[in-house]
Amino acid sequence: MESFLFFAGVIELGLLGLPIAAYTIAKRQLLSRRQIIWLCSFVAAIGLGRMYEFSFRGDALDMILPVGLYLAYCVLVFNLRYVQHKIIRNVTFVVGCIPIVVGYISATTAALGVLMIGAELGATRTIDLQESFYYREYSYGNAISDDDGTIIELYTSPSWFPIIEKRLITKRVSSLKYNTDSLRVALDVREDSYDLQIRSNDGLQFDTLIAR
Repeated sequence: MESFLFFAGVIELGLLGLPIAAYTIAKRQLLSRRQIIWLCSFVAAIGLGRMYEFSFRGDALDMILPVGLYLAYCVLVFNLRYVQHKIIRNVTFVVGCIPIVVGYISATTAALGVLMIGAELGATRTIDLQESFYYREYSYGNAISDDDGTIIELYTSPSWFPIIEKRLITKRVSSLKYNTDSLRVALDVREDSYDLQIRSNDGLQFDTLIAR
């Protein structure tokens, strides 16, 4: 319940408050052109990391990523004064404002849907495995899918930088085919692959092999 309220609150406050904060930053010209370039580079670096399955470790810490990216996006939209060509500047601003407007609509008239999405962001189960590997489960089916079930994920985190994680496996399992009671999770790290096995009192629930 606490994680649901946390994620739902972060989403609601972010959609409503971050554009206002970004507009204030732009209006008072708190960022120079060089800082705007650095901000663009930061957004690009974070996006590139996500493409390769990297993120911050832990659900709460990982919320910094979308919140920071959305704030950076809003700041860039409201700082389009640096674009010299008037037509390009105006068209880019109008297009850039569309996600912000959609965010406000979602946080107000569609607030219930946003709250239900927030309920799916927190892990329902986390199990530390051998070395720097750990297993995580998420539920799905509250708002963003037609069926319901469990998302199974395997992560690893480098010992020299433990706040960063890399997702190795992600699988969706229907609730009709997966028993989450009394789970025992085992990971076999091989030279060329990972073997993840999940057992319950009913026997083998899940077994997958992924190349390294």
